[in-house]
Amino acid sequence: MKNKEIIDSNTILENYRLYWNNRDTSECFLGISILLNDQEWTGKGELVFEIDKAPIIILSNESWQVNSLKIHGSYELELDLSNKDITKKVCISDDEIEKLEAYKLLCAVFNNTEHFNVYEDKDYEDVEDFYGWELS
Repeated sequence: MKNKEIIDSNTILENYRLYWNNRDTSECFLGISILLNDQEWTGKGELVFEIDKAPIIILSNESWQVNSLKIHGSYELELDLSNKDITKKVCISDDEIEKLEAYKLLCAVFNNTEHFNVYEDKDYEDVEDFYGWELS
């Protein structure tokens, strides 16, 4: 499978170590719910990725391309995944995914949604800027 990460994998790792290593996976899921405008976890928040912008995550030691992501329940996501000729849907909660993989999903959602900072009347610069404002 060709790696099609939205953000360079070195940048993801660097930012993960700087900002996210000591944070909970649930914070990434909360950020996704905010970006999908579904903080009540109603299941209406969904994002379908363009093929060339679909993130690659590791689940059960296998690489999977995330074709779409949907809020499924409280701190739970439904992922439509593919790996070569295999496709599957999985529901994962915030305690069933590694923090780095959850952070990759958050970055992918951030880069594929509108994210306007009403406090500064402009777009957030990056995921960390968005999160700093939304959780402070």
